[in-house]
Amino acid sequence: MERKSFFSNKFERSDLETKASSIRIDDRWLAAVALSRVLETWAFDLLQELKTDRDESTRSAALASLRHFPREYFDRFRGGEAAGQDTEFSPGIWKLKPLPEYEHELRDLFLAAVLDLVGTEGPVTGSRIQSMLTKASVIGGGGKVSKGRTRTLLIELLNSNLLTRADSHLSNDDIDLWIVHQPGSPAFVLRRRMGRELVEIPVNEARAVLMNSTKFRRNPKNRDAAFRILMDHYEIKQNEFFLVGEAMAFQWQTLFDAL
Repeated sequence: MERKSFFSNKFERSDLETKASSIRIDDRWLAAVALSRVLETWAFDLLQELKTDRDESTRSAALASLRHFPREYFDRFRGGEAAGQDTEFSPGIWKLKPLPEYEHELRDLFLAAVLDLVGTEGPVTGSRIQSMLTKASVIGGGGKVSKGRTRTLLIELLNSNLLTRADSHLSNDDIDLWIVHQPGSPAFVLRRRMGRELVEIPVNEARAVLMNSTKFRRNPKNRDAAFRILMDHYEIKQNEFFLVGEAMAFQWQTLFDAL
């Protein structure tokens, strides 16, 4: 019988407590990622322990998961001294978690990597997810993670309601155009480039950058001005101008829709 994924069912307290105290680094990391979906006191307490774990990826995942918890949990914990720091989401750059060569029995690690990436960076495009999974696999001794494999992982997480989509291409099967984020979290987060390729920046985020500009709102039909705003915001250099054209031709093709 095929073993069900750790992320395909409701998380059981006993399973999470066992993984959180495991001697295996990957188990503790899996627990830190999964605990973001269990808003209970015991889960919060486990994350407080995991955020000081000796493994950097586990610490990072625990801190990202703690952002899901309401302020009252932090008010109870040490008199609320950590509340402001832990509850306010500030997008970061996901630190690559080395992954092995993909095998079906190991897909929990890849599912966790996707959730950890989205939990750290906020809304993420399918193209960036595939790119980061591939980089993580390569440094872990594996190979490229295909677009088809990435799509399968995303669909499993979407069907389990662990992720949701914010893109305007709901009938498009090309994951490069997908924008996924955690349920209940914003569909976009304004930020700088932060290590992303231009084509990895979600179109709804780029649109929000324009709508946040007084100069653009005064004349939304001036596309040249819009491009300059995006180039300034994302610090696009002259030798990268062609990347704007590439993004406009595909990932950002709906940038000016509904503005």
